Parts: sequence; C-alpha cells; structure tokens
Amino acid sequence: MLSKVLVATAVAGLGALAVLATAPRFAALLLIGAAFLSGIGIAVGEMTMRPEQVAGLLVAGHLLLRAQGLRIPRVTLLVGAWLSLGMLSALGESGTNRAAQHLVRLAMTTVPVFALPLLLPSGQAARRGWDSYVWCGALASAGGVIAMASHELLGTDFGVTHEATLDYVNAQGTLLEPNLLGSLAAAVGIALLLRLTDGELGVRGRALAALGLLVSGVALAASMTRAAWLAFPPLAAGAWVIAPVDRARRRLRAARLALSGVALAAGVALVVPSLQAQRPSDFRTGLAGRVTSLVRLEDDQNLGVRFRRFDRALAEWQRRPLFGAGHGAMERLAGEEDNRLAWTGNLEVHLLVDTGVAGLLLILGFFVATGMHLAKRLRCACDALDRRYAVEQLAAVAMLFLCSQMTDSSWLASFWVTLGLVHAGVAPVDRRRPVAEAASAARAPAP
Repeated sequence: MLSKVLVATAVAGLGALAVLATAPRFAALLLIGAAFLSGIGIAVGEMTMRPEQVAGLLVAGHLLLRAQGLRIPRVTLLVGAWLSLGMLSALGESGTNRAAQHLVRLAMTTVPVFALPLLLPSGQAARRGWDSYVWCGALASAGGVIAMASHELLGTDFGVTHEATLDYVNAQGTLLEPNLLGSLAAAVGIALLLRLTDGELGVRGRALAALGLLVSGVALAASMTRAAWLAFPPLAAGAWVIAPVDRARRRLRAARLALSGVALAAGVALVVPSLQAQRPSDFRTGLAGRVTSLVRLEDDQNLGVRFRRFDRALAEWQRRPLFGAGHGAMERLAGEEDNRLAWTGNLEVHLLVDTGVAGLLLILGFFVATGMHLAKRLRCACDALDRRYAVEQLAAVAMLFLCSQMTDSSWLASFWVTLGLVHAGVAPVDRRRPVAEAASAARAPAP
C-alpha cells in the first residue's frame, strides 16, 4: 500500500513540476496553500511527509532548474547558517542519523523563506502573494469552524482535538494542531480587520473582509488558543492605530483607543475577582472554562507539563551552551524516556537546546532584520495601500512570534511562509526609491 502511495505521489510531483515549468506563478501559491494543510501527512520511514514538504521540494527543484540570475535576500543566509549549525552540532551526539532526518525535513520546510522573494519579485506580485496568504488563512479558519460544527452536530472527529486531561474539544481544521489554527486565524483576522476599516477598499472588498473576519474570529475562539486570545486585542488595536498614512488620523485613533482602554480596564477589574473565585473544577471544560483559566494559571495542568519540558530542555542546553545538541535534540535525548518531553513548545528554548546560543542569535537576528525591513517599508510607503500591507505583515509576524512562546511553529511551513512573504515585499521598495529619486531629479529645473 505504501509503495502505491509513493508511486502516486511521485507521479503527482512530476506533474506539478511540469506545471511549474510552464506556469511559474503557481509556485508561490503552491507554497502558500500547502502551508495551511499541515494536518495531512503520510509516514515515509521515520519521517512524516506533509504537503508543505512536498511543495518545498517541488519549488526548490523548479528554482534550481532556472537558477541563473536568481539572488536570495542576504538576510535569509542567517536561516541557512542555522540549518547547517543544527547538523554540525549533532555530530558526536546520540541519534545523529535522526538529526540528519530533521535537517532534511527542515530544509524542505524552510524553502518558502528563500523562494518567495524570488518568486514574487515585484511589488504587485508581492501584494498578490500576501492576499493569497490572507484568504488561504480565512479558508483554513472556515475549515476549523466547519470541523467544530460537524463535531457538535454530528459527532464527527475530523479536524478537532480531544484534550483528555482537561476534557474539552478544540478545532484545528486542516492544520496540525489547534494552537496553529488559533495563531494563524488571529494573524489573518488582523489583516481582515484593517481591510474592513479601509474606506478606500470599496463595498465589495469590505464585505468580503467582514465575512472573513467573522469566520477567523469564530475559528480563533474554537481553537481554544489562549496565547492568541491574549495577543490579538493589543496587536489588532496597535495595527488599527498605525495603519493610516496621515499622522493626524493616527493620533485621533490613538486617543480613541486610549479612552476605550480605560473603559475596558474598568470592566476587566470588575470581572476578574469573580473568575478567581471559581473552583478549579469549574474551568476544566469548554470555551468559558478556558477563559476562566487565564486568571487561575497555577491550577492549569497543561502549563505544568509545558514548564516541565522547559526545565528539562534548559538542563540539556546547559551541557552544550554554545552550539546545542543538534536538530531534534529533545526528541533524541529526552523523548526516549518520556515522549511528552520530545518537544519544548517555546521558540527560544527550542533554539537553545538544538543549536545553542549561536543558533538563537542567528534566528533572533533574522527576526530583528525582518522588523527593520518592515519599519523601513512603513517609513517609505508611497500610499495608503503600501502602508496597510506593511502593517498587516508586521502584525502577522508579531502574532506568530508571540504565539511561538508557548507553541513553537518554526518546524512548520506557515512560520516560514509568513516571513518569506514579508521579504518578498521588501525588495520592490528598495528598487523603487532610486527610481523615484531619479524621476524627481529629471523633473527639477536645470540650474
């Protein structure tokens, strides 16, 4: 059976490669769409192949066939150095072969951060790519909502996760786990909120944005992702404030937000004491229970397991502080004795145990460089549309980074697709400014 699946996959892959050769614009859409299908996988030996890895392999092959003249952004070399470091660090450690398998998987998973800037070289193409990301996220949110509704109405189990310890069900849709649905629904929800409040978008565009925002909001609630719940309000409010090009409008929005914040703080101050008075058994199940647990974190068993993982991971890191133990370190070192310790869940702790301080600095350096690129785009935005796209991407990167504090998604393509699309939107800005300056100089009167 497995051989038939592999043959079918190979034939489909060759067909997809042929399509990419004749219509390369589909390569970016392939990477973006596959990132929202991480819940689908086929076991191949000791690895699980997901659509995102197949897409990464196909697009990498497509780009290698036309490699002449292609230049990846230099900042992405930090990611390449991190990938190499994770393999070198595993040499001489337990499970080196498994670390090599992790490297192969990560290499295919991170293809979008290298490929999307090459596939989307113009400002218009970069915006179309980001639009595809937003609407793929909205469709994935709809998948999560449908899965949850089907479970409640028909008793089906596809696209949902049962938390046996805490006795509740949360939605994941086509994604690998509910926390991924929550973080991505929140990220695209902020983008759709900005489009809804953009008066220049038109009635049809704003109506579609309103529908997408409603669906992503329901998916965010159904995912039971507390990190995304906490991150969404401040990031959405901040994005709404800084989105306008006009400085006076930004100041007016900031004043309105400050007044709303005072009222909201007063409401929270009234509600929190009543939530804290609940017994631990009162917040073990359902949406209301997850909300209540935010003020009783000391009684949360899920957090207890996470902190146990952090402690073990940091203990492993202290033995190899500079370069770590290589890719998949926790699975190779701690997972053998307790499979609950095979993954840390926190981005920085994961980087430390796998690639040490050196790897942590490489990836954090990449995030800093990405933030600097986005700040430059905000300063250099030519019009309201350019600025809105930059703010949408800034909010999405911030959302994924904050949610990765409790559910690290750097091992999945959605993380790298988001970052790759940001850098696809940077290159057009860098090329446009000299052209604009040259045009301005040409219009200037001769001395």
